[in-house]
Amino acid sequence: MKKLFLFSLLALMPSLASAFDVEIDGIYFDLNSDTKLAKVISGSTRYAGDVVIPYSVSYNGVEYVVSSVWGQAFYGCQSLYSVIFPDSLVLIGNAAFSNCICLKSVDIPLTVNVIENSAFNNCTGLESVIFHGGVGRILGDAFSGCISLSSVNISDLSAWCTQRFSSEESNPLYYARHLYLDGEELTNLVVPDDVNIVNRYTFINCVHLSTVTIPSCVNRIYSSAFKNCTALTDFYSYAESVPTTDTDAFEGSNIASATLHVPESSLEEYKSQKPWSDFKEIVPLQGEGIPFISEAEEDHPVLVYGLNGQLNGQGIVIVKRGNKVKKVVVK
Repeated sequence: MKKLFLFSLLALMPSLASAFDVEIDGIYFDLNSDTKLAKVISGSTRYAGDVVIPYSVSYNGVEYVVSSVWGQAFYGCQSLYSVIFPDSLVLIGNAAFSNCICLKSVDIPLTVNVIENSAFNNCTGLESVIFHGGVGRILGDAFSGCISLSSVNISDLSAWCTQRFSSEESNPLYYARHLYLDGEELTNLVVPDDVNIVNRYTFINCVHLSTVTIPSCVNRIYSSAFKNCTALTDFYSYAESVPTTDTDAFEGSNIASATLHVPESSLEEYKSQKPWSDFKEIVPLQGEGIPFISEAEEDHPVLVYGLNGQLNGQGIVIVKRGNKVKKVVVK
């Protein structure tokens, strides 16, 4: 038995020896000599001020790529004002920035795959979050208690529609209430035509969202996808087969006062299925527009978008002039 225990201990020693902690330029790292990866960890001194996490660090002549901010690395760093993440980052760990009350903004790189539980919990001074792409998973209550949030900025609408949130407060929109696409607030949402699902909590609390258009390829809308979109007046669905939709997808969005626009051939099918049947009116799409373009906007250039969000679309398109948009058919 003693021989077996000694053998097991010796077998474990190389893996233990492959990881070690160092401080480089005021940042503490756990370095793995096997994978040549580094993770940011907590240290003997709390982080403060403006922190720039590098893409890689060099130690004893070996280069290590920084791949993660480990759990509780910045926990309770109440004098941390900003942090810049590298494009090598793939994970932000559990409670990594919890209780960093002076942190104002976070910019999530395209490379991040996971934001873990309570990563930014109780960052009460946090005002904006920027996403450069989709994050594979944003886990439970990642942004809970971020009561000062006022904006979420995204650059990839397709990725956002399919983003996986594990709870309401894992989506920073729960507090921010304003979603911006490339710097412009989304009030007229056109779901791109490479999207076939709208995930749970995706547009929760988007209080200025007034119209939504989904393409024919959308076949699934999940729980609370459009929860508390209180300004919603018109929903345009080009799906001839009614998308499978959780009954609480529009909870709190007052669809009892909104109009649903659907293909004429599917009118009765939408009328017979919840939550679609809860709309005040369900009307055929022919001749419908959102909202009209007036001559008062004639000084603005006319921009034509396809349902994929690209300029100069064909088929069913969105025509925009100033702040007014209209759906038309370009042949």
